[in-house]
Amino acid sequence: MRLFLSVLLCSISLFTTAQKKEKIQILNAEEFRYSEKSKKDAQRLIGNVQLKHQDVLMFCDSAYMYKSSSYVEAFGNVRIKQGDSLTLYGDYLQYVSDKKKADIQRNVRLVRPDLVLSTDRMIMDRNTNMAYYENGGTIKSTTDNNTLVSKKGYFHMKSNMMYFKEEVILTSPEYTISSDTMRYNTNNSEISFFGPTEIVSKENYIYCENGYYNTITERSIFYKNAYLLSENKELRGDTIAYDREKGYGEARSNVSIIDTVENIIVKGNLAKFFEQQDSIEVSKKALLVQPFEEDTLFMHAKLFRVFPNKEGKRILQAFYQVNIYKKDLQGSCDSVAYAFTDSSLKMFYSPILWSDQNQITGSIININTSNGKIDQLFIPENAFITSEVDSNKSRYNQIKGKQLTGTFIQNELRKVFIEGNGQTIYYGQDENQKFIGVNRAESSDLLIGIKSNDIETITFMNDPDATLYPLNELDVEELKLGGFKWQGAFRPESNAELFTWRRGNLRK
Repeated sequence: MRLFLSVLLCSISLFTTAQKKEKIQILNAEEFRYSEKSKKDAQRLIGNVQLKHQDVLMFCDSAYMYKSSSYVEAFGNVRIKQGDSLTLYGDYLQYVSDKKKADIQRNVRLVRPDLVLSTDRMIMDRNTNMAYYENGGTIKSTTDNNTLVSKKGYFHMKSNMMYFKEEVILTSPEYTISSDTMRYNTNNSEISFFGPTEIVSKENYIYCENGYYNTITERSIFYKNAYLLSENKELRGDTIAYDREKGYGEARSNVSIIDTVENIIVKGNLAKFFEQQDSIEVSKKALLVQPFEEDTLFMHAKLFRVFPNKEGKRILQAFYQVNIYKKDLQGSCDSVAYAFTDSSLKMFYSPILWSDQNQITGSIININTSNGKIDQLFIPENAFITSEVDSNKSRYNQIKGKQLTGTFIQNELRKVFIEGNGQTIYYGQDENQKFIGVNRAESSDLLIGIKSNDIETITFMNDPDATLYPLNELDVEELKLGGFKWQGAFRPESNAELFTWRRGNLRK
């Protein structure tokens, strides 16, 4: 593309370089006649006409040469040559050497070994150092199979700028660019787009209303309503930059990535994408949105990464100050790993999960979901479930153990299995919801049935020890299991609170 356009500009500049005032010379004609066509004295030249002005040769079937020898009209098979590699063809030519202007009309072709420019009319003006067409033109490259079509084309020799306006279409083997206005700067080999622009390739579709592409570095930047569409993804941002050679791109400000396969939207103010790794990173107020039929999951983190693992399965990682909000589920931790294939989620570094009145903590929390609802959770170490019973009197049901497996039905915790060092504290209530006492129980393994956030049954698997105490018999510390910590203050109450972090540094 760079060679294609720069050669064109160089070709046209040969006709527009500053020249001394010299008369047009007649090199050959088979017949000479005087014409009464004009009040001026005009000589009619017929048959194999050859003219010369400085280093420019002109050929035609016939011509009018006026007395001043500074103006010529040429007709039929018009051909202009400068050097050995450039030829301009047309059916009609007006050439005024004093005014430094050439007007070539009808079936105009500028031909080089590298390219062919076709138009119906081209004006070359040495006074303004400009050549242009305004009735449609086509440029075809013979070296890289590029074709450029536009209604108007302007070539500024002094600034080395080329402008193409109205219905501009550049077609290459790799892509097609359609734009309202396109500018090419031969000084830095940069193509600029102005107005609605579409770039279509086998890999993606790009839209912008302002931007540029450097044909040497293969770097591009797209502005104003810019977005990129691939097979299953959509990328938007106020600015999208792309390095074709490195396979690296960035999107900045109001970034959104829509994945229609995984049904997620990732937003932020900075996105980085790496083609070779097939990965994306999003940061700066990053937010993941995953709609479901009944609700929507929101997740905030300092950084999101989406990439394929060794098995080729898509993984999402969230790093640092992760907050999760869904109407019936909230969470907080340092890091998250989510596998799209099986909808499994892992929470790392002091994770907390809230479901209804339940607060769930552990060293790691593993969650299996289906259609946005939790099916099962697994905590391999330091499992702790806390449920607020009476906030005014700081009463909490508690379940603790080494390892925990929880079963959910419609996002409601219904069964808990504790393996190793099982401990519980729960408040007993009568049929009128009045407290009758507090039960402390221990067993190496426990199976707990829960209904409406209340402990309904406890099955002691090994070496049970359980005691029901009156409400006022145990002091405050005895009503808390070791490691108890109610952290309701960290619970996001809405998706608007996801960007507020209150927990400090979790990586200690």
